Amino acid sequence: MKMKRILYVALVCSMALCSCSKEDDTIGDGTPQGEQPGGEDNELPPGMREDVFTVTLPQAGALPSLISPEDKYRITELKVVGDINGTDFRLLRDMAGRDENGAPTQGVLGYLDLSEANVVAGGTPYYKDEITDNNGLGSHAFFQCGALTTIFLPDGLSFEGGSFDYGMEGEPTDGVFAGCTGLLTVSLGKGLRQMPACSFWGCSNLSSISLPDTVEEIGARAFMGCSTLKDIMIPEGVISIGIEAFKNCYSLSSVSLPQSLRVILVGAFQGCNQLNSIVISDSVPFIDDSVFEGCGSLKTVKLPGKLESLRPNCFMGCRNLESINLPKGVTVIGNSAFYGCESLTSLDLPETVSMIEENAFALCKGLESIVLPKSLSSIHKNVFSYCENLSSVKIPEGVTFIGIGMFSGCRSLEELDLPKSIDRISDQAFMNSGLKKIAIPDNVMYIGDDAFYWCENLTSVTLPEELQTIGQRAFWNCGSLSSLELPDKVTLIGADAFANTGLATLNMPNSVEAIGERLFSGCTKLVSVTLSESLQVLPEAMFDGCALETLTIPEGVVQINNAFSFVTSLKSLYFLSQNPPVGTFNIGEETIVYVPKGRVEAYKSQFMWSDFTDRICEME
Repeated sequence: MKMKRILYVALVCSMALCSCSKEDDTIGDGTPQGEQPGGEDNELPPGMREDVFTVTLPQAGALPSLISPEDKYRITELKVVGDINGTDFRLLRDMAGRDENGAPTQGVLGYLDLSEANVVAGGTPYYKDEITDNNGLGSHAFFQCGALTTIFLPDGLSFEGGSFDYGMEGEPTDGVFAGCTGLLTVSLGKGLRQMPACSFWGCSNLSSISLPDTVEEIGARAFMGCSTLKDIMIPEGVISIGIEAFKNCYSLSSVSLPQSLRVILVGAFQGCNQLNSIVISDSVPFIDDSVFEGCGSLKTVKLPGKLESLRPNCFMGCRNLESINLPKGVTVIGNSAFYGCESLTSLDLPETVSMIEENAFALCKGLESIVLPKSLSSIHKNVFSYCENLSSVKIPEGVTFIGIGMFSGCRSLEELDLPKSIDRISDQAFMNSGLKKIAIPDNVMYIGDDAFYWCENLTSVTLPEELQTIGQRAFWNCGSLSSLELPDKVTLIGADAFANTGLATLNMPNSVEAIGERLFSGCTKLVSVTLSESLQVLPEAMFDGCALETLTIPEGVVQINNAFSFVTSLKSLYFLSQNPPVGTFNIGEETIVYVPKGRVEAYKSQFMWSDFTDRICEME
């Protein structure tokens, strides 16, 4: 009874935030409250206090016998000395806000000093079926203990890693301190070698932490979501930083990386929006995907000299990145590596770069010029898409194609010299760009869909002799393009290829065998067209809105599908075929149809001609 009375008095003193007498406040084996090893001159770690209620355990598992059920939800500050096991952790969790099943409790324990505790195996499970190991904290030791604000851990301790899984709402499912949203201060103790996965995931109020110099590895999502963490010094000896280790540490503005570092894995600093500079030592040969993605304040980066590739999304969304020096030896710039780096105005690519993958520099709105190295052999799609200020690009010999959307949206790009090695202009290659003129190299046989779509300033295009295919909408809405010479090897022209252009005349070579719908739709200035003798079908709405007054239909055309609808200017329509084409046929009220001699009745007898038999005449 005397022991219980002493404990009760100590609890009341602690709750009243009063400093209790060291002589009166003892428990267990009689250890005075607040007494520290090493005598009065021993310096305390930052944040550690002497005026804290202390319990010294006579044996592991004894804590529940020393703290009564009615008192466990009153204690706000506690120091535990001696061996502790699963039974003790079960109570500590309960006091810090979570029971053994993870359910919330009324616990208010905020300050916990375990610096003189010794974790041993055994006892009852403290979380579902988890029990303690010698000198080890399991992955749910303090998981989601929201009342906990300060903790001091003993030397020589190790952590068990979390499962790296997301919960239903994107929250952690385990991790030693994961989800401890009230945690402000942590002292990890000496000897810790590994900071395992998910250790502090979601500790949103943890503003600083000091890692022991024994740490060699920082695990996946170890500090993910520590949104108030401002700075961290990663000690010498750390070899790897794991997947998303510091992801969404929104306040992190300063990181010191050690010379010992070898690997930085996927998304390690992703979303660290306050990080403004980073220096990576030459010891790092590999930086993984998305490592600095979304670091919106990042301005300067020093990359390691041994780096061989920039992985996908590496600096994606670093909108304030002004300059970066790529080391010699880099061979690949990965997908979206600099996507959305709006402040990047220029970039020197080393001569070792052989491949630039898709979206690598897309939406780099400040990029004005770039010289591509002679070593380059492959450029993938959308590489410079919507680089609105890009006005100068030098492409080396050896590049064989302009990738999909490569210069789409480059409104300041007015001219471009393409190397002779180019044999293909891919879909959307120059879509909505500022091009005024371009000469397409002799080896190009294919111009893709939407290649020059909406290039409204384009006035001059030189097509190569080897060209065979012009894709759909290839020159759609090129309103300033008034003339175009089609080479003699073109066989296919896609739908809408010349729609809404400024073309006035066009001679279609006899090599053209097929054309798409609405080919000249909206060409309000088009007054003269010579059609290919190889055509068999005139497709839907082919001449809608054109200014044609006369048109000759080649002898080989056997089908017409409303090709002349809404061509109100058409006065004379000449058919060279002895047999009238089939299909659907609408012409203006003033259009006169001329057919070969002796074939008037043959044409009139066809159903599709029945509405204008009075306007079918014989050619002279």
